[in-house]
Amino acid sequence: MELLRTLLFVPGNKDRLLDKAPQAGADGLLYDLEDSVPAAERQVAREKVRARLQEPASVPRYVRINGVEDAGPKEVEADLQAVVVPGLAGVVLPKPGSADEARFVAATLDRCEREAGVEPGTIEIIPLIESARGVYFCYEILTATPRMASVIIGSAEDADLMTDLGCRWSLSGVELHYARSKVLLEARAAGIRYPLDGVFPRINDIDGLVRDAENARNLGYRGKTVIHPSQIEPVNRVFTPTEKEIAYAREMLEAYDAAVAAGSGAISFRGKMIDRAMVKAARELVARFR
Repeated sequence: MELLRTLLFVPGNKDRLLDKAPQAGADGLLYDLEDSVPAAERQVAREKVRARLQEPASVPRYVRINGVEDAGPKEVEADLQAVVVPGLAGVVLPKPGSADEARFVAATLDRCEREAGVEPGTIEIIPLIESARGVYFCYEILTATPRMASVIIGSAEDADLMTDLGCRWSLSGVELHYARSKVLLEARAAGIRYPLDGVFPRINDIDGLVRDAENARNLGYRGKTVIHPSQIEPVNRVFTPTEKEIAYAREMLEAYDAAVAAGSGAISFRGKMIDRAMVKAARELVARFR
């Protein structure tokens, strides 16, 4: 998966939103077949999303399918049969509670790719962790199949994860600090480069959105799912390194490289001891900026 600062949810049954989404400015689009689509409109949404995926696009497109446990295997299979086309980058699997659910989706993708003429193994899976079981078994889920490309923590206020945990939302995010940290830690251990934070549902509270995104970035998340176009620019800004940060990193790298050329493995830069670990972080920051 490439770096996505913002992944915009788009209800799969709403033509007006489907029309506007590609121009909204998000780094990626997430067409939804789950919570935002009534069960009676799922088939219509599948057809609409399939048609959109076959149109040219300048950003990667993902689809949130229905959950294996919530909707059942037949609904998941119907989702995948509809949306597995060459324009699909990956699927988001909601509420996984075990590695078996991820393996079921991966096996179904194997079959759907063959039937659709899509290169085998190219469609990614991104689990959306939204339950206590999902948090507890996160590492097992993320290592269940090579298709795993990222992970999203379901951190939205009063949504499934918070309901399952029985906690109360606060802007500080302290109530989900452990869950966010555990998912982030296990994502890194599983080799996930770009984990994503969950949505911030208060679409008129941009200050709160920025604080929520900064909390996630400080933990190590590299992007965030969003539910409204007005959220895209503030979130992109939070997850984009600033010119000041980049200038500092580049100066540090120049000083360090000069020191290495002179035979030293560590230097003092602006009053701070710099070694290879810090240099690695600086190089990653510059790469993200590019």
